[in-house]
Amino acid sequence: MLSKQQKIFYKKMFFFSAIYNWIISISFFFGYKAILPLLSMKPPIYSVFLLIMLFFVFVIGMGYYWVSSDINKNHDIIKMGALMKLGVVVLISWACLSNQIHPILIVPAIGDLIFILFFISFLKEYK
Repeated sequence: MLSKQQKIFYKKMFFFSAIYNWIISISFFFGYKAILPLLSMKPPIYSVFLLIMLFFVFVIGMGYYWVSSDINKNHDIIKMGALMKLGVVVLISWACLSNQIHPILIVPAIGDLIFILFFISFLKEYK
């Protein structure tokens, strides 16, 4: 069972996670043509696939917002989000280690790793 302080913390954390997803997805959705060259990356030939992925990142941010609105509900969104963030951490780490992407991209992956730890902590403590 969560204490009142823990509930406040987790509500804020899930809200911040939503904002984190929204900022990243909106920034890249509308600015990928300018952002990718700064990261020594070429824009994709078929940008629709990048835009679809960014739309999914935005939508999962909505899920985190719903969780922040009522932390007694939508726990499957937390599980799905943790898996998605784990995928991001693994794939970004692999791409950085194999010199496929700019190393600065490990920074948001570390942010996702921190969120994974908080998500797991919440799911364990909520029981």
